[in-house]
Amino acid sequence: MIIIGQMKKSKTIEELEKELIHMRELHMSKEKGLQREIDKKLRELTVKRWDESGLLEGLTGVREKCAQLFENRLSLMINESTEEDKNETIKEDPSQIIDN
Repeated sequence: MIIIGQMKKSKTIEELEKELIHMRELHMSKEKGLQREIDKKLRELTVKRWDESGLLEGLTGVREKCAQLFENRLSLMINESTEEDKNETIKEDPSQIIDN
């Protein structure tokens, strides 16, 4: 048996490896939980942004999906635009995004 530090109980390498695996799994599950919370907050912010534009008005059951579609379309438009017309791509009228 190998004694590590000032542990009261000696543990074998196998036991330590099992503990390490368990600790990694806990860490990964916490990361996944945190990522889910971040994703949820981003979805809420995306819906709020597009809701304020009025484009989600009257939609029920598909607001989140439509907001994400608008967000993706906007991102695509920004990425496709050249440096010259980037400033003209995003206008104050959000309806321009779905007209293209």
